[in-house]
Amino acid sequence: MLKMKNKKGDIPIVVLVLGVFFICMMVLGSFFFFQNRINRTFVGTGIIEKAIAVEDKYYFYKSTEKFSEQDIEEILGIQIEEGRRYIFIEEKTRQGIFGLGEEKVVAYVKYYLP
Repeated sequence: MLKMKNKKGDIPIVVLVLGVFFICMMVLGSFFFFQNRINRTFVGTGIIEKAIAVEDKYYFYKSTEKFSEQDIEEILGIQIEEGRRYIFIEEKTRQGIFGLGEEKVVAYVKYYLP
């Protein structure tokens, strides 16, 4: 069996290891906690990019002349209101710890097509 010669060094080393472990767990916990808040701040730019991409697809399908207006509306999910065509895109996120809560609409875009 191994005999410990210096028992005075055991307690500070254990405290150091436990302290480092505790700090690492706090950092990981803060990353998980604030991840949802950070993702919500950049939602608006993503939705606008999606709307512009759908508009580009609309012009592409329209220029090929292989698709009728009804086909294009069905493919892209275009809706009509008061004679005007628009795209409705919404972004939802789950609220709560680790994204386990209820879904909530964070942002939406109603983008009218010409």
